[in-house]
Order: sequence, then C-alpha cells, then structure tokens
Amino acid sequence: TIPVEFGNLWSIKTIHIDYSGLSGPIPEAINRLETLEILSLQNNGFTGDLPPLSGLVKLQILDLSRNSIRGNIKENMLPITSITHLDLHKNYITGPIPTDLSKAIKLQHLSLMDNECTGILPSYIGGLTNMRRLLLSGNNFEGQIPTEIGTIKLLEELVLHDNLLTGSIPSEFGNLKNLTVMALSYNTLKGDIPIQIGSLERLDTIHIQDNLLIGTTDWMVCSEKEMNFVSDCGAPYPLYCPCCSACCNAGGLCQNNVKPFFPPELLALIITGASCFFLISMAIFSQWRKIRRRLDLFHYDVNVFEAAGEDSAYSFCLTSSPLSWALTVMTVGIQILVFMVFLKGANQNYTHSDWIYSMRCPASSLECTDEQDLSPLGFSILVVLVIFSLIPDMINGLRLVHVASVRRSVKSLACGLILICITVLAGVTSYIYNQAIAQSNTEMITNTIVLLVVNDIDERMFTVVSSMFPDWVTRIQGDAAEYADSLIRKPMTREAIREVNRTLYTKVAGENDTGQSHSDYEVLQQRITRLESLYENLRGQFEAMGRRRDDDDVEAMGRGRNDDNVEAMGRGRDDDDDDRSSSTSSIGDSIQRQNEVKQMTRRTSLFEVHHDDSFNDIFDDNCPPPVIG
Repeated sequence: TIPVEFGNLWSIKTIHIDYSGLSGPIPEAINRLETLEILSLQNNGFTGDLPPLSGLVKLQILDLSRNSIRGNIKENMLPITSITHLDLHKNYITGPIPTDLSKAIKLQHLSLMDNECTGILPSYIGGLTNMRRLLLSGNNFEGQIPTEIGTIKLLEELVLHDNLLTGSIPSEFGNLKNLTVMALSYNTLKGDIPIQIGSLERLDTIHIQDNLLIGTTDWMVCSEKEMNFVSDCGAPYPLYCPCCSACCNAGGLCQNNVKPFFPPELLALIITGASCFFLISMAIFSQWRKIRRRLDLFHYDVNVFEAAGEDSAYSFCLTSSPLSWALTVMTVGIQILVFMVFLKGANQNYTHSDWIYSMRCPASSLECTDEQDLSPLGFSILVVLVIFSLIPDMINGLRLVHVASVRRSVKSLACGLILICITVLAGVTSYIYNQAIAQSNTEMITNTIVLLVVNDIDERMFTVVSSMFPDWVTRIQGDAAEYADSLIRKPMTREAIREVNRTLYTKVAGENDTGQSHSDYEVLQQRITRLESLYENLRGQFEAMGRRRDDDDVEAMGRGRNDDNVEAMGRGRDDDDDDRSSSTSSIGDSIQRQNEVKQMTRRTSLFEVHHDDSFNDIFDDNCPPPVIG
C-alpha cells in the first residue's frame, strides 16, 4: 500500500508508481500535494472508492487505469480547471459522468473505457473544444449520441463502441476533419450511414458493425491506403460497403471483404463453358485444309476407347445406342448437380451457406484476428492431389479431341469434351469450396478428397450398370472398341492398294457406262503414264551412270597395269610387287563404287503408300489419286 506519509511530500511534482503490485485504498493524504502535476498509479491492485483529489490544483495528468477502484465520480472530486489527461479505464467505476466535467476546458484525453458507467452522454461534451481523444467504450451508456460532439474540431479519436446507444449516427460528424478513429460498433444504432463521413480524409479506422444500420457506402471513395473499415455487410444484413476491409454477419463473425464479381455457381460454369467453347472452336478450326494437314503430321495412333476409359460410363458415348448415350448424359448430369450443391454452399449470400466467417472482431478491441490456419504445406498437398487425380483425365480428354479433329469423329469429340469439362469443373469447385470453408489443412485435404470422389462417379455408374446388365455392357463395349479400331490409321499392303485401284476403276467405268463423262479417268491415266515414264527414265539414267563408272574404272585399271609393267621391267622384281598391290586397291575401289550405284538404283524402286484422309491433298481436287500396281 501507499503510506499515509506520502501526504508530507509538499514540493513533489511527479509520482510514477506503475506496475508495482501495490494494493489497498489510495490514501486521501495525497490530496494535500498542491504542487503535484503528474499522478500515475496504473496497472496495480488498488481498491476502494476514488479518493477526493480536488486539492491537487496543479494536477495535469491523472492515470489510475487498470486497477480495481470502485464507486462514482462525484461532483467536485477532481481538479477540473487544471487537468488535461484523465484516464480511469479498466476499473469498476459506476454512475454517470459528473456535470462539473463541463468546466474542464483544458481536457484533451478522457478515457473511461471498460467500466460500469451508466446514464446518457451529456451534450456539454461538445464544449470541451480541446478534446482529442474521447474514449468511452465498454460501459452502459444509453440514449442517442450527442450531435454536439461534431463541434469538437480537434477530435482525433471517438471510441463509443460496446454500449447501449440508440438513434442514428449524427451527420455532424462530417465536421470532424481531424478524426482518424471512429468506433461505434456493438450498439443499437439505426438508419443510414451519413454521407458526410465520406469527406473525412484522415479517417482510417471505422468500426460500425453489430448495429442495425442499412443502406450503402458507395459514396465513399475507397482510398489506396489500407483502411480498417468493418461493418455489417455480411449476410443477411442489407448493408452494402464496397470500401470495407471486413464484413460481419448476424452472428458477430467477420471475414475479409473479398466478394467475387460472379456468384460461385456462375463463375464455375463460365470457366467450364469457356474451356469447352475453346476446344470446340479449335476442333472446327482444325478442319481448315492447311491446319488439318499439319495436325495429321503430328498424329499418332490413339485408341479412343482406352482414352475414354474402358471402365467408365463416358465410353458409352462411342456407340450409336440411344440408351448408352442416355446413361452418359445422366452420369454427367449427376456430377454437375453434385458440384452445384458444393458451389451453392460456397455462396456467402445464400441463406444456408456453408461459408465460414473466420475473423473475430471482439467488442473489447479494435483489432480483428483471422483464425484460419492454412499453411503452404496444406496447399502443396492439395496441388499434388489435384495433379495425380485430374491431370490424367485432362490428357485423355485432349487426346480424344485431337483424334476428333484429325478423323472428324463427332463421338470422339463429344467424349473428349465431357471428360475435359467435368475435370475442369471438379478443379474449380475444389478451389472455390476450400476458399469458402476450409479453416485448417486437414479440412482442405478432406474437402478435396470428397470432391475428387465426385469426379469418379462415371466409374461408379459403369460398375452399377455392369453388375445389373453384364451382357448389354459387354456388347456396348465391343461396339465402342470396334469404333475405336476404325479410327486408328493402318498402313495398306500392295494387295489392298490393288483392290482400291480396281474399285476405283470399276466406279469410273460404271459412270462411263451410264453416259457420264470420263474425262477424270483419262486425266488419271495420263498422269499415271507420265509418272511411269519419269520413273523409267530416272532408273535408266542411274543404270547408265553405273555402267560408265564401271568402264572408266576398267580402262583406268588397264592403263595403270601397262605402265606398271614397263616400269617394273626397268626397276626390277621388287618394284613390280608394289605395282600389283596398287592395282589390287584400284580394283577394290571400283567394285565398291559399283555396289553403291546398284544400291542407289535399288532404293529408287522401293516405296510405300499409306491410306489416309490427307492422301487427296497431294493432287488437285479434280483428280483422284494415281493407280499404283
């Protein structure tokens, strides 16, 4: 405790005894210290009633915050004329604000936060023209907010949250040009937010949530600086606040004010539809002759039955059976319906939404905390799950669309579009739903696994149908496999080529018999004749080149041998042996060149023709392909 002898410190000006663990009542002997200017006893355990301090005629700062002082602030208890800073927050002060406080014309800081004060806010507060901080939150003040507060030009912080205030927000607050903090939350205020508040350029903290305010704040210019603006703009409140940093709902829970331009359901459909439209456009564009020829160069054999999934209901669309198509459409419809249920649950404007408001903006503080606990590890696991589950389906869908573009297969195109669109919808739904409700890594992983199971409903449908109608499924699979084989490009043998030529000849001859013109056939025969003549000429030229090279080699070898013999007769037997070795080497070179010419000639006679849709691109549109026998 503070000893009574403190009252004998006649000339002391400052007393700071903070965070000292002192307790007991504050001795009234302190009231004798007429020279005291600063008395700070904050954060101790003092109890009892507030002692009279009117004798401290020079006192400027009185800080008794964070103690256990009780009782009312009685009239003529404080040095009203000299005090500039009065802080009694976090005590058990009761009763109304004393009327003699209206004489505290030097008062700049008044804090009675977190007490048990009652009554109404006196209108004379507007006469405290030097006030900069008016902090009265956490009490039981009732009635309307005095409009006279709007006359305090120097006011910077107005904190009145967590009271029982009613009425509306005074439009006179628009005159507080120095105001930076305005906290009116957790009251019962009604009506619209005054448009005059939008002119307060220095205002950066606004808490008006948990009231009954309506209307909009679209008149407020959203500044580039980060604002701490919290209001009741969450469901189901009718308050629209585009500049708010956080929106609270009827349960007092809040979230960051990040609203999508489209509802989740519409956003997912737009993304999925855009993907399908792009693929359809590419498939149509690929039918342009030049583009299709280039695609054919990169074509590789794809079994569309395997790509669609041999154990998937999607493979039913590779047949011509109306029942199989109906099962495919029903499977796709079920998947879309389930995804829409999740997307609707992620819509924060829906009455029964699953959206989780993860932020807390308590009445005892102006700081909001986010309780969402998502880490990079959780997102990494999410990405891995999506890649291993959805990427194979995406690749197979692209393969089906590619085959459809090259082979002009409507069935393959439909199957590929279904596979890609459902895969895209699954990925988009997983992301949107996790953003709406996931509060931890385990919740995010669990939600993703559930949605990926929905993506596999086609396989579950196939299993059900196979168990109920095995013979029908076997027949349908056979039809799908046969259709897939027909799309695979195979090389034609010479016998098949001759059969095609005989068919072509029969068709042309039949047209001639019916009186139709056979000019196309004559043009074809002329081109075949020219090709055969050109081939024979090239082959003859290669053979002539080979014979000339052989004659030149033999002649050179003969001359070399005669010269060697003459020279050998002059030099002797040893030199003759060297000449024989040189002649042997020349003969070997000649034989090697002759073999190369024969091999080149043999290569010119070998070729292979594949039956392909692009075969006609080699020739004019008016001429069929040549007959090769």
